[in-house]
Amino acid sequence: MGKRRAIVVGAGISGVMAARVLTENGWEVVVLEKSRGFGGRMATRRWNESAFDHGAQYFRITNTVARQVFQPLVDGGVIVPWTHRDHSESQTRWVGRDGMSSVVKALADGLEIRKSAKVEHISACRYQWDVACDNGTTLSAEALVMSAPVPQSLRVLSSERVRLDLGILHQLQRIRYAPGFALLTKLSNNCELLPREGLRLQHNRIAWIADNSNKWRARSQPGGDLTIQSTSAFAGAFFEADREQVADMLVEAAEPLIDQPLEQWQLHRWKYGLVETRCDEPCLYSCISSPITFCGDAFGPGNVEGAMLSGMAAAKRIQSEMRTS
Repeated sequence: MGKRRAIVVGAGISGVMAARVLTENGWEVVVLEKSRGFGGRMATRRWNESAFDHGAQYFRITNTVARQVFQPLVDGGVIVPWTHRDHSESQTRWVGRDGMSSVVKALADGLEIRKSAKVEHISACRYQWDVACDNGTTLSAEALVMSAPVPQSLRVLSSERVRLDLGILHQLQRIRYAPGFALLTKLSNNCELLPREGLRLQHNRIAWIADNSNKWRARSQPGGDLTIQSTSAFAGAFFEADREQVADMLVEAAEPLIDQPLEQWQLHRWKYGLVETRCDEPCLYSCISSPITFCGDAFGPGNVEGAMLSGMAAAKRIQSEMRTS
C-alpha cells in the first residue's frame, strides 16, 4: 500500500507543523503557499540590509510540547531571547535571529513547499481532494489541511460549493478578524526614546512600535529599523484609503514618540491582522465531502505558540480519523 497523501494550504507555522507531523508519520505531503516566502503572519520583509518583522513581533514558550519543538532551534541559535530584564522562562520574549520568518523556515526544512502557488479551486469527491493553483498546478490528495485565515479558506471552498459538516461550518463562520497596518521605516539616528523591547501604546492610531535592529544584534551603527503597527480601529476606518494618506497619518502620530523625522517608509496592509473571535478547539475536522481540517492562530489559545499547536493537532486529528475509517 502506497503512502497516504495530504495537501496543506498555507506555509505559516500552523501549516508547516501540520505538514511536519504528517510527514514524520509516513504521509506524502505538499504545502502550497501563495507568497514567495514562509511565515504567514510571522513575516519578515527585507529592505536593503535591513529586516523588518511586520506581523508577529515575538512569541513566548509556555507549553511543554512547544518547548520540545522549539528547543533545537534555541540550541542552534535560530531562536534568540529578546529581553534585557530577568524574566521567567515562560515570560521570555523569543524572536528569530534573522527575523520571525526564519523560525518557520527552519521548521519547514525537508518539507515539499511550493511557493507562489495561490490556490484558486478546490473540489472534492468521495475519496480525494483536487486542488488547482493559479500557476497551472493541479494536485490530488486524500486529506486537506487549511491553515490560511478562515475567511480565505471558506471563500475558495464555497466557490466550488464544497460541502462541510454544518456544525463545523457554523463554528468557522463565527471566527472574526480585524485588519491592521504595518509601517516600516528607517531612522538616520538611534531612537533613545524607545525601550529595547518595543513600546505598546494606547493611541488612536498606533498600537506598537519596535526597533527591529534591537532584536537580534547589538547596536553597531547609528539608525534604526522601525515597525509601527496600527490599531485595529484605525485600520478598519482607513483600510481602503490611499496608501500615502495612511502612511502620512501614521508618520504624523509616530514622529513625536521618537523625536525625529521619518523620511523613508513602506506600508503593509493586513486584512486579517488580528483574531478578534477565535474557536476554542485546537482545530476543526470535517469528513464531508472528504477529510479536511482547519487550523491556525484562530484556534485554541492563538498567537505563535497556539498556531503551532493547532497545526500539530490538525495533523493528529486527520491520522486518528482516517486510521479508524
